[in-house]
Amino acid sequence: MMLFDNYEQQRKAWETDPGKAAIAKVEQKLGVKLLCRLPNGPACLFTTTKKVQDLEGFKGLKARFLSASEKPYWDAVGASSVSMGTEQIYTGLQQGMINAVWTVPSAIKAYSWWDMLKFGTLPYTAYPDSLLVVNAKWWAGLSQDLKEIVLKKVVPRIEKDSTDYVMDDAKANLDEFVKQKGGTVVTLSPGDIKTLREICVEKVYPPLVTKYDPAFWSGVAKQQGLKQ
Repeated sequence: MMLFDNYEQQRKAWETDPGKAAIAKVEQKLGVKLLCRLPNGPACLFTTTKKVQDLEGFKGLKARFLSASEKPYWDAVGASSVSMGTEQIYTGLQQGMINAVWTVPSAIKAYSWWDMLKFGTLPYTAYPDSLLVVNAKWWAGLSQDLKEIVLKKVVPRIEKDSTDYVMDDAKANLDEFVKQKGGTVVTLSPGDIKTLREICVEKVYPPLVTKYDPAFWSGVAKQQGLKQ
């Protein structure tokens, strides 16, 4: 949360030597070759009954979390959190088991969560990516010419076009949320965004980075200007 400002920054972290080394370990372990990244879309906060337009607004929220890595964030901003699968969210919102969801704008439309959600809060706080991989042995059997075509011509186009699309689609979904569903979208003030970043650095990242490769995290921290 709040570590990167866009997909470009995030992907540059994996282009460093520590980032490439981390990817190589995963490729070797799984027997795959990473070709490119396919963005899921930028993620932000959506709520049912409470408009979160400042940091105080986070307090008292009952937020859904899917991954344990999200929990330190909700704890740090004063919200409680509930582990809940995607298939449970509609009912969870409907019955008041949760009143906040951190997700991509396309999801609130695709799953009809905007039937209950009334407010959205920007900025985007993370940029989820999916990875397109192929079998490593199959990849190794291709000619070098074909590999270069894929990596130098096809992959950059896929990543750029898909990223442009999901960013435009996110805005379109937020616009539809407001115009067609009567929702409200607000943006935290620059001061609150700055404070939220500081909260992440001081309280959210420390319990998470213990699970990361130290060299990789050091590179990310240096890239993003974080104190270590």
